[in-house]
Amino acid sequence: MELERNLEEIGLTQKQAAVYLALLKIGKASAIAIADKARIKRPTTYLILEELRQKDLVVVMPDKNKTLYIPSTPLNLKEQLDRKQDICRNTLPELLNYYNPKKIGPSVKFYDGIEGMKEVYRDTIHEKEDILAFTAVTEAFMSADLVEFIFDEYLPNRLKHKIHAKVISPKTKESINYQNEDEDYLRVTKLIKSSEDLFTIEKNIYGSKIGLLSYKPNERFGIIIESPEIAKSEKAIFDAVWGVL
Repeated sequence: MELERNLEEIGLTQKQAAVYLALLKIGKASAIAIADKARIKRPTTYLILEELRQKDLVVVMPDKNKTLYIPSTPLNLKEQLDRKQDICRNTLPELLNYYNPKKIGPSVKFYDGIEGMKEVYRDTIHEKEDILAFTAVTEAFMSADLVEFIFDEYLPNRLKHKIHAKVISPKTKESINYQNEDEDYLRVTKLIKSSEDLFTIEKNIYGSKIGLLSYKPNERFGIIIESPEIAKSEKAIFDAVWGVL
């Protein structure tokens, strides 16, 4: 059930979500009625109702010889999330003071398929660092979905955050057209007189990361390598090639 999944995403357990939804639908009920509606064992339902009471999502109301339960407004969920965001916002600067990627060492993350490749592109925006890229400018192997994503989401977000890009690409008709649009996309492109097969993948160097993208239908995937030393070396290689073009 989608509502249950959404409640789980914002912090409730599966059983807490089922009980809370059941109570919302009933309005006011005994634990027995709630257990039947949520299809959860009665002893477990009592425990969950107490957990929800502690979360300000349930109100307990004594009624003659039994206890009834009333759901609190779902707006309490938003208030709890807002409090958590405030705590996170206030705590994050101190946590970042302790965070040192050099102590952790390099990390490699694999992203499969078109959706995975989109995540690699999004990460280049998240870092908010200028991008150095080796790529063959071609849509021959790119899916229509990915092309649409680049023009509808990726490029607008890169422009919004004023992230500049330097691109090295083999010289083709497509890359010449691409270069002619540089000014519109905060980009500078230099072309190499070579076959398009010189770059069979796209490589983006940004911050302490390298994003690799393979477009061919039989191996569409992305990889993000996070390593200050590897990124430093890749930037040096890029700058050396850039300097002679």
